[in-house]
Amino acid sequence: MKTTVKAILILILIASLASCSSDSYANAGGCDESGVSKIIKNKVAVCTGLKGKFKWYYEGKFYSDMILLGKIQDEFTDIEDPINQEITNQGLWPAYMKFDSTLSIEEIITYTNGDSRWDSLIEAKSVTDSEDAKQSYLLDERFRLNGEYRAGKASRSEAYDAQQKQIAQMNGSAATARTNYRKKLAVLKAKLMTEYQITDPSILLFFLARQSA
Repeated sequence: MKTTVKAILILILIASLASCSSDSYANAGGCDESGVSKIIKNKVAVCTGLKGKFKWYYEGKFYSDMILLGKIQDEFTDIEDPINQEITNQGLWPAYMKFDSTLSIEEIITYTNGDSRWDSLIEAKSVTDSEDAKQSYLLDERFRLNGEYRAGKASRSEAYDAQQKQIAQMNGSAATARTNYRKKLAVLKAKLMTEYQITDPSILLFFLARQSA
């Protein structure tokens, strides 16, 4: 009886250990460089993982975090950046442009999961979104009144005032909000890069492109 109980306990222990060591996210085995992506069996996979235990993931938190970091990197990438030429050379530019790389406040909230350390980032993103919406409105007004002025339906001063309001907000409150937001976003970027041992986050732009390729 004791032998039977002991055997059962050993089996339970082995099963428990196997469960703890198993990976809950679909993957295609080990890889070497975190952040690299490719197509495996018609699915987009990204090499990632924690503590150097990198695997080709198709889904899950690691996968989502790489999309998040890729979107953050896109925020910091200018059109003149050499990485854009590399994306073009690999034939991924149309897919890259098709993918919506806009980082939403909801994505940041989901990642931070109520951690108060990131409240200032969320607030900065909210202010930036509000300023962007205002800039969009002012830009529409500028073009509307310019068109009406040319058609003789608005005065020159009305068109000029609309233009000046748009430029002032773009270079004033909107620029200030975006600068503050980027400073705080850079902290999250550094955290993710360290956590996932990413040395060059620009390679994740290829990962974003492959989402729509």
